[in-house]
Parts: sequence; C-alpha cells; structure tokens
Amino acid sequence: MGPDEKSSNSGNGRNEDRDSDSFSKEGLTMGIGCRVFLVDDNDSLQRISTERLNRLLYFHRKESLPQYAGKRVRCAMVFVEVAGRQVLSIRNADYFLLTFDDKGRIDKKE
Repeated sequence: MGPDEKSSNSGNGRNEDRDSDSFSKEGLTMGIGCRVFLVDDNDSLQRISTERLNRLLYFHRKESLPQYAGKRVRCAMVFVEVAGRQVLSIRNADYFLLTFDDKGRIDKKE
C-alpha cells in the first residue's frame, strides 16, 4: 500500500472492506450459536445451557438433573446461525445418549 492510500482497517482489528452480508443482516451481528436439548421419554424437549452440559460431562460435584436419575436420555446439540438473537438456520445437529446415575449425575461407568 502506498503512502497516499488509506487503509480500510480503521484500527479496530476488522477489515471494513469485507462483504457486510457475511457479518451482519439488517445491522444485526451474525454468528454461530449452540443450543442443547434433552429429549425425555415422551419426546418433550428441555433446553439446557452448554455450560450446564459441560459441568455435567466434567462431573462437577454440584451439577445434577434429578429428574433423569437412573435413565438414559437422548441429547441433541444443535449449531445454528443467528442474527442478533434470532435463529436464521440450522448448520449442524449432533445426537448422543447421556446415562445418569441414581443421583441425576452423568454415570462415570458408561
């Protein structure tokens, strides 16, 4: 870049020349979010935070879901494209089973 050319980077670490549709839609910031759902026996969904799922998976001693004690529960982890807080599309979905012990914690034996 020559001395008379202006940089499109305004010093904020972002390149202002990028296609704005890839970062915003109608002025809203876009991104990828993760939603976690537990599916119970009657196919009802219970949404839990990814932080709570992590605490369960890493055997945090104070984290439990007593309503699932002694059960195997289906879990769906859904990655969504969002603008603001509005979901625009589903990008990917992963499914797995969680086995809970008699106290509602993830069973370490499984």
